[in-house]
Amino acid sequence: VLMTADGELVCIHDSTLDRTTNGSGKVHAMTYAEILQYRIDTAACGFDISSADSSKLYVPTFREYLDICKKYGSNPFIELKSVDKDVIKKTIDTALEYFAPEDIVISSSSLSLLKTSYNLNRDIFCHLIWGDQTDAGYEKSIKTLSKMTNSDGKVNAGIAFNIQGLSDSANFDRAKAWIAKAKAASLLTCLRAADDMNEIRKMF
Repeated sequence: VLMTADGELVCIHDSTLDRTTNGSGKVHAMTYAEILQYRIDTAACGFDISSADSSKLYVPTFREYLDICKKYGSNPFIELKSVDKDVIKKTIDTALEYFAPEDIVISSSSLSLLKTSYNLNRDIFCHLIWGDQTDAGYEKSIKTLSKMTNSDGKVNAGIAFNIQGLSDSANFDRAKAWIAKAKAASLLTCLRAADDMNEIRKMF
């Protein structure tokens, strides 16, 4: 979730339009009306969308995403990249218009950003994507996340570890050890990401 120049929250992976649309420019420097001129272009990523309805290939608003979650009974899983506290607060406040805090997940690769989110609403689940991927970094992340408790005093956070090549026994053992440490700290945990079935089976 990023915010446009005129304060609209939108769902787009990058801070610019360049990679995923046929436009260019920084999201925060453009109005939503300007962004709507462009269309999503995923051909570079190997997806054939030539048969898609062009009118639907636009950068969606955050509210549209929340409407879809509500319609299908899904919990919103929201990734934040902006460190601007106002953007984080507006994102959380908007999500709370649709869902109870315990049904919302805020995800980020930034531990400090998750701390900001937690301080705004401790009942929203915080999910760290990797963070500092060294052993010392994982140790610090687990320690910090385990202190994020909800109103009932229960740990309300999780971590995704980025440990690849699980066919190698050393990598497999390392992943297993970190998952055990995360679980011992009452954190939910997962591994990400894999692009082949063998690696996914190893993850399971």
